Amino acid sequence: VAVELCLRTLIASHITNATVWIRSDNTTVVGCLKKGNSRGSEQNFIIRKIIELMQLHKVWVKCTWISTKDNPADGPSRGIFP
Repeated sequence: VAVELCLRTLIASHITNATVWIRSDNTTVVGCLKKGNSRGSEQNFIIRKIIELMQLHKVWVKCTWISTKDNPADGPSRGIFP
């Protein structure tokens, strides 16, 4: 869901013809986005929507893994702020 929200934010900001790298500590998210599919039907629905949005708006999201301890968004995503 976070990747889709990021993509929608980029689209709303009128960004096109761009590749954006996202770092995630969720190996499932990274793997599914790299493969373009998942075993789960709910995840596949979201992945298809992300791919459709990328193709339509020419905004490409690439995802790479980052360890949780190196992820500056981990705390805030859990409601923990410095």
